[in-house]
Amino acid sequence: MKHTAARLLTSLLLVGGLLTTSAAPAEAVVPPTRFTSLEGMPLTGVTAPGSHLGYGANGEPLLYYVSSGSTAYFSAVDARTGQRVFEAPMPGAGGSWIVDVGPNGEVYSGAYGNGSLFRWIPGQPTIENLGQAVPGETFIWSLDITEDGTVFGGTGQVGGHLFSWDPDAKSFTDYGPNSIGEPLLIHGTAIAPNGQVYGLEGLRPGLVRLDPTTRQYTRMTLPTGADPTVTGYDLDVRGNLMFARFGDKPSSLHVMDLTTEEWIDAIPGVHGLRMSEVSPDGRSTYFVKEQQLYRYDLQDRTYTATGVTGLKDMRAFGFLRLGLPDFPGETLIGSDYEGNVLRYDPATGKSETMRADAVGAPAPIRSIAEGPDGKVYAGSYLNGGLASYDPRTGEKVAFAPEVGQAEGMTTHAGALYVGTYPGADIWRFDPSEPAVTGVNPRRVLRLRELEQSRPYAMVSAGQYLAIGTVPSNGKFGGGLTLLDTETGEYHFEEVVPDHSIVGLGYHDGILYGSTSVYGGVGADRPTEKDGYVFAYDIEQRKVLWQVKPVPGEGSFGAPILDQSGHLWVHSPATLVKMDPATGAVLATKTLSSTTRGTPSPTPTAAESSGWTRTTGT
Repeated sequence: MKHTAARLLTSLLLVGGLLTTSAAPAEAVVPPTRFTSLEGMPLTGVTAPGSHLGYGANGEPLLYYVSSGSTAYFSAVDARTGQRVFEAPMPGAGGSWIVDVGPNGEVYSGAYGNGSLFRWIPGQPTIENLGQAVPGETFIWSLDITEDGTVFGGTGQVGGHLFSWDPDAKSFTDYGPNSIGEPLLIHGTAIAPNGQVYGLEGLRPGLVRLDPTTRQYTRMTLPTGADPTVTGYDLDVRGNLMFARFGDKPSSLHVMDLTTEEWIDAIPGVHGLRMSEVSPDGRSTYFVKEQQLYRYDLQDRTYTATGVTGLKDMRAFGFLRLGLPDFPGETLIGSDYEGNVLRYDPATGKSETMRADAVGAPAPIRSIAEGPDGKVYAGSYLNGGLASYDPRTGEKVAFAPEVGQAEGMTTHAGALYVGTYPGADIWRFDPSEPAVTGVNPRRVLRLRELEQSRPYAMVSAGQYLAIGTVPSNGKFGGGLTLLDTETGEYHFEEVVPDHSIVGLGYHDGILYGSTSVYGGVGADRPTEKDGYVFAYDIEQRKVLWQVKPVPGEGSFGAPILDQSGHLWVHSPATLVKMDPATGAVLATKTLSSTTRGTPSPTPTAAESSGWTRTTGT
């Protein structure tokens, strides 16, 4: 049964064009005559990059979450009990990076997937889609709201725009990309007391100030010590100070005096994604540094530890009146992206944690592979966790919620190996043993220290697990890792400088790989135009050949050998047949209209069929 399942899976993946690993040429497979829907895998969870807090229609303290998934879900949770009191789908949205609350209690969510701004009025039975904020922009990264209720925000996917929503006129205003350049995204938006709007940029870090009246942008000076290779990440105005952080890992929090627009301080080792709202005392805001809660004094401009430890990045972060025996007054509430909630009373120093009952959203499958037990395993986008499907019984099981976003997976030496984002962690799962958190699966390698983030390509290569990676956000230079899973020793090599390795296949001591010219999220636009395919001798640690199969194609999927010994690889537009011994291109076939060049006025039979012979064979 195991071999039957393997052949069926191989056929399905070949037909769908999704096969990411290869082994020695095997027996012929018969393509299926039809596909059967297996419905969804049980990959449902709470991953809420966007969350906030406020009060309900009757004054009840609430936490707001948007759970990411194939369809995002909005939840309102009672901050006293942790129980969900409202939920609603957000059609067309895959999730939300930012949620904010206006002065009248209305809740706004900036969506990704469709770039729409959503609004929930507490007490109403539905959540409202106000429309796409900027035509063509599918990702809202940031929001901030003025005292009169005007919503400002920043987009990013094609070009970073600042925009506003006027709730009285019920209309958007697009302020366009800044007048000096066109960044990929506006990761942070913050409104100063004088009404000026600041935007923190990525592709590369930048800071602009927008005057909404004149619609003019002014470029600001970045703080000394800001890493020019990482994206701008967090931006908050608290009192007359602005706080900015760069990069997706704990890093320096830079402080600007908005009166002089001078950078006055840098606090090392700070987590994201927000400073807390200003406390009722009017001078305190809180942040997380080195997994500890700190108080920042807006008057003295000093910071001190509170003694509360074990914290992560905070999304929702502010004060609510809980009216509980242990938390009778204004309580600092913070929540991470999984719905773990901190409650802290600054007056008494008492703190506790709870779990919010936010609704989980069904997550899209990110990676899939056959395990050593004949089951099909899948990992999800963003939510993390794993699930298995047994083709013999039809049983589906969810497990390992601690495993993050699975970029790639494969079977090697009797175990399932999974590579996850953002730390390029490699996990080992033994299906013959029970799944136990911290035990099975377990992390066996982390490549973050080598500035790698996404293990897209994984293949069993003799005694080694071969891993191809995309570099950390904002970087170029992915690499090939050979991990000896018996000893834990590994070899890392940047096979093609400044290229990501996104596909791997293996046969008889040779790795066949494919690259992409694109780097990590937020990296500069690549200067190179051509992706490579290469052959690599594992024993000699040597590249045997590397070629650009189709000039102008920037990336290629995983190479695969057929029964005749030919090597096949494809780009989004072209299927390529190659000689595995030399890398010579034997033939190409156009797969889509994304072609380059102009067909001849009177095409040959080969051209009419989409095939181009390059060697006469």
